[in-house]
Amino acid sequence: MSDAPRKPLRDIFLSLKYRDFSLVWVGMLGWSGAMWMENIARNWLVWKLTGSALDIGLTNLVRSLPQVFLALPAGLAADRFNKKVVLLCCQIVSFAGYLGMFLLVVSGRVEIWHVYVAAGVMGCSMAFNQPARQSLVPRLVPSHLLLNAMGLNHVATNSTRVLGPALGGLLIWKDGGDVRFAYAAAATIFLLVVVTTLLLRGSEGRSLITGGAKKQLLEGISYVIHSRNILSLILTSLVVFTFAMPYNTLLPVISDTVFGIGPGGYGLLLSAAGFGALSGGLAVASMGDVKRKGWLLVGGGVLFGSLLIVLGSVPWVGLAFVVMVLIGASQSLFMTSGNTLILKITPVPLQGRVMSAYHLDHALMPLGSALAGFIADAAGASSALILMGSICLILIFVISLIMPQARRL
Repeated sequence: MSDAPRKPLRDIFLSLKYRDFSLVWVGMLGWSGAMWMENIARNWLVWKLTGSALDIGLTNLVRSLPQVFLALPAGLAADRFNKKVVLLCCQIVSFAGYLGMFLLVVSGRVEIWHVYVAAGVMGCSMAFNQPARQSLVPRLVPSHLLLNAMGLNHVATNSTRVLGPALGGLLIWKDGGDVRFAYAAAATIFLLVVVTTLLLRGSEGRSLITGGAKKQLLEGISYVIHSRNILSLILTSLVVFTFAMPYNTLLPVISDTVFGIGPGGYGLLLSAAGFGALSGGLAVASMGDVKRKGWLLVGGGVLFGSLLIVLGSVPWVGLAFVVMVLIGASQSLFMTSGNTLILKITPVPLQGRVMSAYHLDHALMPLGSALAGFIADAAGASSALILMGSICLILIFVISLIMPQARRL
């Protein structure tokens, strides 16, 4: 008798049948929603305090720098310590930052340096949160559901990517900006409660490594350098994050100078990408344990770069919205398959350190954004999109030829 046919719609949420993963997933939903609202609130507050776009950029830089400089120590912490404790500490630190900013805003004593300090503190929390949370997932679901679980993680982050900024903007408009921090604090409290109820079975949350921290850190670096499978994934991701992901930098310019849709249309373009990423996450989650996941990674990167070329070429705003939905979907496909492959092929005791190294590519996004801005100033935003997408495609093909390991995984 043949096996019963798969039911893709039902299979999308298979990983949520596992209690611990469902708790982590709900926690990620709250964490991500709080972050998106805090992001829009912080930028608006800086603008009201200083009237300087430079200060907005600098506070975002301060927010992201800890994820660069603390990436490897954070990965080591994820491998050495109980992941539940690491996550709990991150939630407490973030909650303190949200609550502190709320009290400063309400009291009328907030100054720009307060925002810089809070941004740095929450950046440190995020740096330790990412590798601990992601390296925990393979211990909560069976191996054949890992792609499904990572897809659902992207569903959580991208659903809040659509709703979080909109809700944050509504709070700013309705309550003059004060309530936004209260809401972010409430969301973090919710996440704190979820994490404290997380019950890990057996050794799922405990360290699997021993020895000195320096030795273990060097072991992780050595593994990344000498594993061509890992290295091919990191290089491919490096290309996409440097030349494709910074397309957001050009969207305000495209919205204004090419399509003439202003800030409202710009926000809708971002929401279209968020909707596409959400749909892409659901699609990946429904695939099951597909073979040759490397083709999903390479295909997602190629599609991403190609769509940037299309976006830089389309003359109609309606078509641009369609392209943005597809860009979001390709972005989700690329990131989900990449995270899944890294966790699949990395030994469990090294997963935190390798994941942190894999996400160092985020550090090059500001450089890619600067390059995109330079090209846009010199030749126009449309030309910049076409050129950045073309470079992305060429480099992915070169890496695939020189290091074919990624597409063979």
